[in-house]
Amino acid sequence: SVEFVNHTPFPSLAYQAQDPREQYFHVVALRTTAEIKTYGALQFIPEQAPLAVTDEFHGEMNKSSVRQESDLAPFKPQCDVIVIGKAYAPAGRPARRFTAGIRIAGPKQPRPLPPRPQGLNPTMAPSPVAVAAWQREVIEARANPLPGPVILDRQLAVCGPRYWEKGSFGGWALTSPEPIVSLPLRYEYAYGGECRIGPEDPASKHVEPKCRLTTDERREHPDGPDRAPVAHRVCELNPVGMGFAEEWYLKAKKIKRVRAPQIDLPEDPVREFGKTYPAQGFGVITKTWLPRRRLCGTIDGAFLQSGKPLPDDFDFAFWNGAHPDLQVPWLAGNEEITLTNLCPHNLPGATRDKNGNTLLRFSLPGHQPFVLVRYEEGTIVPARLELDTLMIEPDEKKVSCVWRLRLPLEPAVRVLEARFIFKEPEVGENAGKPGGRSPDVGRHRAGQERGARHG
Repeated sequence: SVEFVNHTPFPSLAYQAQDPREQYFHVVALRTTAEIKTYGALQFIPEQAPLAVTDEFHGEMNKSSVRQESDLAPFKPQCDVIVIGKAYAPAGRPARRFTAGIRIAGPKQPRPLPPRPQGLNPTMAPSPVAVAAWQREVIEARANPLPGPVILDRQLAVCGPRYWEKGSFGGWALTSPEPIVSLPLRYEYAYGGECRIGPEDPASKHVEPKCRLTTDERREHPDGPDRAPVAHRVCELNPVGMGFAEEWYLKAKKIKRVRAPQIDLPEDPVREFGKTYPAQGFGVITKTWLPRRRLCGTIDGAFLQSGKPLPDDFDFAFWNGAHPDLQVPWLAGNEEITLTNLCPHNLPGATRDKNGNTLLRFSLPGHQPFVLVRYEEGTIVPARLELDTLMIEPDEKKVSCVWRLRLPLEPAVRVLEARFIFKEPEVGENAGKPGGRSPDVGRHRAGQERGARHG
């Protein structure tokens, strides 16, 4: 067996996984947890959060949305960006509708410096006035670097409680939202839901025969044949949401008012009753929901009898749990992040833009974990871990990063050593600001950097 040694102050684990071809490979996962300081930098917290080894739900298991998934995925081809928290109305004032968003950009780039002034001919020095003007331009250029490339820019529209109401002559109208100060960013408030009528419900006698569960469907129902409902349909995009209501259900229950989603997109708002909308949010899309479920591949009788660990058409993108709009290429770990209306307006460190929106800005510090791979035949090779999960909890001012390495079994490995390169702040970066690093991280620094140099 391979020996694993963690030389970092962060929780880390080595394990093995399989691909659809039944080929095993090594996996190393490492998690860091930091606090957002009021000056926009991240500082590692003394008590690091452990790796999540199971999926955690916001409420009842399998009946509520997922808060966070296990960190022990075999491989993620993209980086999951996840925000756990609430959307807040600008300036803390109740609003009927507002936007909340996240923007990720690469680090700022140096602005090109202006050319040095010249005299009237090669033998003449430039005038003092020209030199002074050039020096001012250089200072201005250095103080205003170019923005980095935009990696992610996603906005959600959030509103207060609203309803679809049936008119006296048919048709459904959407009511105006009620004012709110905040809303949990959970899929329970996005489009989705279920239509369920149990046998004890008086409405069960009004369900048309074609809409009732068959004997086979009752036998296979998750609640069991004895407790299965008379009729049951779910929105497979988001079974825990609101707004999903089929005609048979409305008719049997004599419903004339349906709760409408409170989270949608500014460019595609919920307007039409009965239309299917993709679930919108900044959280985890559960493995059993569409479209993620399809990535698991074909699970049929032939597969169940094959004994294979995974279907032949399994896609490793299945392990990416973030909303599809919040999956990006692996991050470098030095990006700049801006949250809009995702924290209280009076949170220390928060600012406002010209429109009154609450902004929380911070930068990932640029540290780099790696694994020193010691092979059986004697070779020692460093292998980079990739940042494939970024989880932000603005209310707690907490940022968690999960880094992962996938490594083939051949050539044979003797030891895997987790190590960490701490990036020192550049000159002027966070100068004079408190808390450059936590004491626990500082105690490990010298040993880690020696390990990086000498192995």
